[in-house]
Amino acid sequence: MNISVITADEITEEVFNEMYRLEDLFWPEGHYAHLSKEYLQNLFADSFEGVFAAWDDNNNTLAGHFYAIVPSKQSLDEYMKTGDFTLLENKGFQKGLNNLYLYTAILKKEYRGSGCMKQLGIAFCKWLDAKEKEGCLIDTVLAQAVTADGSRTCSAGFMMKPMDDVDQAGIGHYISNGLREYREKMKKYY
Repeated sequence: MNISVITADEITEEVFNEMYRLEDLFWPEGHYAHLSKEYLQNLFADSFEGVFAAWDDNNNTLAGHFYAIVPSKQSLDEYMKTGDFTLLENKGFQKGLNNLYLYTAILKKEYRGSGCMKQLGIAFCKWLDAKEKEGCLIDTVLAQAVTADGSRTCSAGFMMKPMDDVDQAGIGHYISNGLREYREKMKKYY
């Protein structure tokens, strides 16, 4: 299996549409975690920066994807107050302190355990390293687990800590201070 990670300017409308179809399979319309295509297009209207797609070069297909946004403080506060994640806006990185929201990490079932998520994580960490070199510092990182898999991704994968609202199944919000532990762990791979 030959997996490449494409990101930012490499994401075409065709790849984005594939990503949306995968999102829609996991969280179809009517599911509480569903995101409309229009909302996702608005999040990345200016650029696909923060979007990472694992592409199976052998089968010429999307294996999975991950994306993160840099929300405005106001939209992040509103989201945390109401629980409505569609209030989150992606303002993009600015010099100085930035908050980060980890939105979606999905792999097709046949790619689980294949190393795809690690490849996505390496690309993500390299992006964060580059942004910090530009003076875009990362402060608080938040994510919401809406499934048991999401809970494992937040806690074991990204090494984030559960917040007060996390239930017995691990569903709820997770927090990290700049993903420092995770990024340090990932450095051995690049």
